[in-house]
Amino acid sequence: RISSARFTHNPKQSHAAAVKAICRYLKGTICEGTIIRQSDKLCLECFCDADFAGLYNHEPHHLSSSVKSRGAYIIKLSGCPLIWKSQLMSSICLVSTAEAEYYSLSNALRALLPVKRLIEEMVKMLELPFEME
Repeated sequence: RISSARFTHNPKQSHAAAVKAICRYLKGTICEGTIIRQSDKLCLECFCDADFAGLYNHEPHHLSSSVKSRGAYIIKLSGCPLIWKSQLMSSICLVSTAEAEYYSLSNALRALLPVKRLIEEMVKMLELPFEME
């Protein structure tokens, strides 16, 4: 597992190999795409995950990023990706994976709630015949 985007300031051979693999994947899936289907209901979904100290033993121990966890989330509107984010957590989770998961959930909800309120307001204001699930 190589995270090449984090090392643009000091790339190594392994990062170049990872970028080449990404380019080969993108070239091989150029005809693929996102399929958006019509829906009668607005369904707002949020998925989140965390990786507890995922770079431990993969990076030098003196780097604080080697023990940081990574949190990610994706928010979908009727199955279509609307917002997504993946980042190293600003603080170090000391206890467990559950702590990292909780932190990731907190970040996801901070993004989800304003979007939910905005969509509800738009549906009400525009008098759209949709229901929020």
